Amino acid sequence: MTAIKRTNEEWLELVQTQRASGLTMKTWCAANGVNLYTMADRASKLRRDGLLTEPKPNRGVKSRRRSEWVEVSLPATVIPRSSTEIEVRINGFTVTVTENFSEAVFAQICKTLMALC
Repeated sequence: MTAIKRTNEEWLELVQTQRASGLTMKTWCAANGVNLYTMADRASKLRRDGLLTEPKPNRGVKSRRRSEWVEVSLPATVIPRSSTEIEVRINGFTVTVTENFSEAVFAQICKTLMALC
């Protein structure tokens, strides 16, 4: 089997398609005839080059995370700032969330802030 040469833009499109599919990288690669290790390597290079800002994908390893959302209990306060922004205050810290926020990053920030106290 000969390797297919792809540009960074083509790899970026493949990685984004895989992530949008909801499948693990391992499952998606098997279904689409893409070498898993090559895909993982190229995604890593895209992240290093700043072309891919999303977190590392799940390559078939069972995730320990139960939900995409973090449970926030008191003392957290949610304050609507506008129709496209809210402020979330957790343990003395304020996080402003806009309409195009990353759920994964927001969940990690909330977990970190809750753990500080």
